[in-house]
Amino acid sequence: MARMVRRIPVWKVVMGEGIKDGGLALSVYFATRCKNWIARAALTPSKEHTMSRVQLAINVTDLDKAIAFYTRLFDTAPAKVKPGYANFAIADPPLKLVLFEGREGGTLNHPGVEVETAEEVASAERRLHRAGLETTGVEDTICCYAEKTETWMSDPDGAHWEWYVKSGDAGQLHKTVAGRHSSCADDCAPATCCS
Repeated sequence: MARMVRRIPVWKVVMGEGIKDGGLALSVYFATRCKNWIARAALTPSKEHTMSRVQLAINVTDLDKAIAFYTRLFDTAPAKVKPGYANFAIADPPLKLVLFEGREGGTLNHPGVEVETAEEVASAERRLHRAGLETTGVEDTICCYAEKTETWMSDPDGAHWEWYVKSGDAGQLHKTVAGRHSSCADDCAPATCCS
C-alpha cells in the first residue's frame, strides 16, 4: 500500500507549523534548510542576472550628524568616510547612499544606478542612446574617492543621473577623466561630476 504524503505549504514549514508526530524537530530542520537555501540563492549572483542598485546622493550640512542619522535609519555603518563625503552600501533595501557635505543640506545631489561591470555601463549607455537620451558617453574617471567607469544623462528638469561601476578606491573627490570608451563626438552631453 502506498504511503500517503500530506503536502504542506512551504511558508508553514518555514514558520514551524503544519507538521505533527514529533514534527517540531523536522519543521525546524526544514525551516533552517529553507532559510539557508533562500539566503544562498539571494547571495549567489547568476549569470543571467547581475546585481545593481539605485544610488541616491544627498547634500548635507553636517556630515557627522547625517552619518549618525543614516546609520540608525538603515542599521548600516558607512562603507567609506572621507573629508566632506560618506557612502553606505545598504543591503535592505538595496541602495547606495552617498552624502556630500556642503552649505545646501537636504537637497538631492544626484541619483544613479550602480552596476557590477564596465560592460553593463556600456550596455546601458548604448540602450539609452538608442532610446534617444543624450549621454556623456562612457568614461573612466576618478571621482568621489573612487575609480569608476560611468556615463551621465539629464532628465527633462536637469537632474543629472549617473550610471556607473566602481573599480577601485581613489584619493580625490573631484572628477578627472582618465579615458573614454565610446566616442559620441559632438552629440555628447556635457560632463558631470558628483560634487
